[in-house]
Amino acid sequence: MRKRILSILLCCVMLIGLLPTAAFAEDSAEESPVCSCETACAAEAMNVECYVCGAEGALPENCGKCSEPPVNDAAPEQEGEAIESPQPAAVPAVQSGKREIKSEAELNVALGDKSCTEITLGGNIELSGGYIISHTVTLDLNGYTLTDNGDELDIFSVYESGNLTVKDSGTGGKIDGQNKNCGFCIYGGVLTLESGTITNCMTDGDGSAVDISSGDSEGVYGKFVMNGGAITNCKASDDGGAVDIGKGCTFIMNSGTISGCRADDDAGAIFIKGNASFEMKGGTIENCSAGNCGGAVNIRDAGSFAMTGGTIKNCTVDEGGSGNAIYGKSDKAIVSITGGTIENCGASPFSSSIATVSFDSDGGSAVAEQKVLNTPAVRPDDPAKAGCIFKGWYVGENAFDFSVPVTESVRVVAIWSECDHASSTAQPTCTDSAVCTICKGTIPATGHALTWQSENGEYWQKCSNCDFETEKKTIPVLTLNAPDKVCRTQDYIFGFTLPEECKLIITGYEFEKLGGDLVTTLENGKYTVELGSSGYPAEENSFKVTVHAETADGFAIKAEKTVAIQNEHTGGKATCRDKAKCEVCGAEYGELDPKNHTDLKHFPAKAATKTAEGNIEYWYCDGCGKYYSDKDGTKEIKKADTVTAKLKDDSKSPQTGDTSNLALWIALLFISGGAAIGTTVVSRKKKYNR
Repeated sequence: MRKRILSILLCCVMLIGLLPTAAFAEDSAEESPVCSCETACAAEAMNVECYVCGAEGALPENCGKCSEPPVNDAAPEQEGEAIESPQPAAVPAVQSGKREIKSEAELNVALGDKSCTEITLGGNIELSGGYIISHTVTLDLNGYTLTDNGDELDIFSVYESGNLTVKDSGTGGKIDGQNKNCGFCIYGGVLTLESGTITNCMTDGDGSAVDISSGDSEGVYGKFVMNGGAITNCKASDDGGAVDIGKGCTFIMNSGTISGCRADDDAGAIFIKGNASFEMKGGTIENCSAGNCGGAVNIRDAGSFAMTGGTIKNCTVDEGGSGNAIYGKSDKAIVSITGGTIENCGASPFSSSIATVSFDSDGGSAVAEQKVLNTPAVRPDDPAKAGCIFKGWYVGENAFDFSVPVTESVRVVAIWSECDHASSTAQPTCTDSAVCTICKGTIPATGHALTWQSENGEYWQKCSNCDFETEKKTIPVLTLNAPDKVCRTQDYIFGFTLPEECKLIITGYEFEKLGGDLVTTLENGKYTVELGSSGYPAEENSFKVTVHAETADGFAIKAEKTVAIQNEHTGGKATCRDKAKCEVCGAEYGELDPKNHTDLKHFPAKAATKTAEGNIEYWYCDGCGKYYSDKDGTKEIKKADTVTAKLKDDSKSPQTGDTSNLALWIALLFISGGAAIGTTVVSRKKKYNR
């Protein structure tokens, strides 16, 4: 009995102890856990510290920062009196994998849901960062604007597993980089622009609107397809104002417009890097500019640009740049323009290395010219001509080879026939026509395929298809009047006269690593050519000059001369007055030679007299104006040293004549004596006579 009572008491105690717990549990069931997230969660990043989002199996749409959980397709029926439906809250609407979003948080949720295949804007949205696209999804701008308040961000990054399509089912929808952000970066994924506008994008690197590169996996390359829409007012501080196509990647432009874009360096619109390709099949690129090369398109290294349609217009490069529309590196870039139009891009829309292949259909339907670089021309559709059968495209008498890369501009001409005569058993020769066994029409002679031949000082032409040869003629001799050597400081000047009836083709020079053309001057039938000494490379000691000419019938002749460059002057002889003159260039060099006199004059010795000074034997040089005592002009003396003084006069009698003439004095003495004697005799006679 006691045990039964004790058991009853224990049960009562246990029941009483359980009452508060049940009450608490009931109260707890009435209060749900509260989300503590500060920002909306995404599928890739759930907040594990939140009671709601950190719970096992929690979905991004359960996050309290999401504007609204998914809405059921049908609302539950109301019991009793019908009430007016409340206004819908600003939450993403979900229907068959589609979401309408009105906030960045909703965009975050939508992109995190891999089952969401289309995201439609329900209003203008300002983003705070960039977003990664790693699955297939369509973004419908729906007439609204998507902006980003960050700096130098990639608004969307499309990874190799991603495939993003952008469209605008409304009017005026756009993605605005606000002149501080890049629009799209493609890392091995695919971006397709159907409609809408990408505008005001900016990068300090390459490709402000769309930058295409390869993915992390080997052989996975990014791709951008533009089927419509627009890219406007985008700017790159380096290359590719609108689109940068990385190595191995592709951009296909079927339609749409790229306008008002700018690159401070190369490629105002599209920059094509090594092994990348840009196919322009339609659309318009306009009003774009580059600071250096390629106002619209620049192809670097082995990049490829193929234009079969569309329009490039009003594009420019800054002064000193090249290719207002298209620039391609001459030795590697691949360019093939077989369609479309290029308008109003200045006098030089292409870089000089891009060749033109023009098609003359000879009265047939018009065929657009092609622009090509490092690639063969594309065979166009055969033209049509009433009553004729198209035979093929020819350059001269040779069929144009569409399998060989074009290296220079060429004009190809359509050849027509009434019948192709392909099945005719009768075929013409070089000189004889044939009657077609099919149509009975005349198949004209093919004409000779002449090639130049030369041997033993003669030249002629020989047909490669038959034995025909032209008359042999003597090869004219072209002689250069050219020195064998030149001083390094001396301009090289040479001349020549063309043989009769020959015409000058080109004159040039060639060093081991340098060469070019030379300008000729013609005067009185003689040509003069000059190569400035400033063009001599310091490391080279010789060069070659060449003159190419052509006979009246087209045979090429040439003359060349190898010229040695002397680093030092040589020859000539210095004198006491002039330095030595180089025998090559005529320039003075070195020092004067005081021992080599130009005009050493000899003056023999002259004895002095009592009335005149004399001089010693001496030599005088007109060149240096100095006096020498020896005939070799080595012993210099002063002018005064050449003079000897007058002789002294020791006689006391007055000088009445030349005292040096003794005979005269004796004669005078005799005369005087005779006169005295005569006077005495006369005097005596007179005295005597008295």
